[in-house]
Amino acid sequence: VRVYPDVLTNLNTGKSELKYILLRLDLIAETSADSELIRANMPLLKDYLILFLNKQSPYNFASVKRKTNVKKKMMLILNQALFPEVNKNLITMILFHKAMVE
Repeated sequence: VRVYPDVLTNLNTGKSELKYILLRLDLIAETSADSELIRANMPLLKDYLILFLNKQSPYNFASVKRKTNVKKKMMLILNQALFPEVNKNLITMILFHKAMVE
């Protein structure tokens, strides 16, 4: 499921310096029913995604390993946002098509 439009938000630099990220990503689900549930909850997921990204440092996007760690944390937060009381992960993978920090 493509997160549309692309996410553009500020990152946490800890200084007065401004940095932002432009992120194009897909949320991957196992079944088409799960994909539909993700689509139906996209406004909620985008809110959680922006709040999560606002806490991230530009440093977290500086290498493939760090981006992988960000994806794992992001997937955990988004799955908890969908069904906090259920221990089911509807989102099984997150693909970054573009992650540009400026």
